[in-house]
Amino acid sequence: MSRSPREVSFRNEPPLRALAEVLDFLRLAIKQRRPYLASRPLGYLALSNVDRWLLARTLEVAAALETLLDHPDLEAVEGEVASLGRGMQDRYLPLCHARLLEGDSDADVRAGMTALFESLLWTARILLPFLPEASDEMFSLLAPHLAKPPAQVDHLPWPGESEGELFDEKILQEMATIFAVLDRGRALREEAGVPLWQPLSLCILRPRSESERQALLGNEGLLLRELGVKTAEIGADAERSAPEPVVELDLRLTPDLEDEGIARKVIEEAVALLRDARVRDQRLDLVCHGGRRIRRALDRHSDRVLDGTGVRRIVWSETGDGPSAVRFTVGDEEATVALSR
Repeated sequence: MSRSPREVSFRNEPPLRALAEVLDFLRLAIKQRRPYLASRPLGYLALSNVDRWLLARTLEVAAALETLLDHPDLEAVEGEVASLGRGMQDRYLPLCHARLLEGDSDADVRAGMTALFESLLWTARILLPFLPEASDEMFSLLAPHLAKPPAQVDHLPWPGESEGELFDEKILQEMATIFAVLDRGRALREEAGVPLWQPLSLCILRPRSESERQALLGNEGLLLRELGVKTAEIGADAERSAPEPVVELDLRLTPDLEDEGIARKVIEEAVALLRDARVRDQRLDLVCHGGRRIRRALDRHSDRVLDGTGVRRIVWSETGDGPSAVRFTVGDEEATVALSR
């Protein structure tokens, strides 16, 4: 993850390590896309369910820490803070990383950027009574991006006093269902050796209750995208005694699905090369090397690759050599991609 010039001093403290990584990401996002950080109240933004979960989870932790103000228990505080940081790092950022850095919907990027900013600002405030040095440092890094920053962190209200309407217990329960489904679906892919860039035709989801069924229906687009499937079928209810909603993936691959997967993998590698090269305005060629299977896939999906990368054209190399070439394997074929002027 890219580092800002000023290091976060509490990076090596276990309860705060994940928060430091999230703060790094936000600083990078602000550096690249500062105009998207909104000054309007959160209630006016087009928050996604994941944004709403992040805000509700932060307020949940704020309420838990408020009960410890009179009788501080540092171990309990550190447990709550570490859990919040891991949720931001392991749940929120994987779902929103590309959206915030590369998304092309102004309203969506603005909502996500502002939700993450406010969550970290609230976190700085609730850390103050227990971990004042970390609180002050977080606030010093965030305050310059406020339209009218208070002089110090204790001038901020305790989260929940004015943001109570954003505490949504239902969204916490709903997203717990979604996270369980995503974890299980990814585990099934890993067990079968099918990478996420390889699309699949179908997943079958069996909820344990009507509330889980509604959660799945309300987040179908997110599930399709993150599980890499074309269609989700919500089947008959699972046994209520099941530990989580039942997830089944159709792992059969057709030639069409394989070709689309190869195109997605090439786009993924090319975008990473473009990001590392920090190229935005100059149009480049995408130089590819691979066997018959790779060529067939890129011939069929050339428009997808051009649109997904912004390169000028796809050209073929006989050797696949070059200083920037990235190698990867699809089935039993090795392929390379590189950039060229």
